Amino acid sequence: MKPNRIRELALSQHWQNLYNSSKEIGTFKLFNNASELTELQDSFLYWLSIYSDLYTDLAMGEKFISKEVIADHIRAEAYLIYKRHKRKEDKKSMDKQAEPKTGKVSHPTIPKIVFTGKGCD
Repeated sequence: MKPNRIRELALSQHWQNLYNSSKEIGTFKLFNNASELTELQDSFLYWLSIYSDLYTDLAMGEKFISKEVIADHIRAEAYLIYKRHKRKEDKKSMDKQAEPKTGKVSHPTIPKIVFTGKGCD
């Protein structure tokens, strides 16, 4: 089976519903064999997971994602590259904000509460 055909199956609403059901219901299985998956099954599960993440991003209203992007393999790949790059940049940004001694993160959008008064040293 060609890799694009596997992606097309993984992209389908039918298989996405089955995949999400199998994650939520422990007794529901996609395959007859529960272990020692074939290379084809591994590849299919990989793409089911990728497309599930893309549909989640769409539902969350993430930037640069649409049904058209998900349906186009090249645009979906570009979005995944963008998302990976953004995740690395966000991690770097959070690492820069971490205080060296305590490891606490100072997040600019979360207000601080400072207690003053008796017994608040």
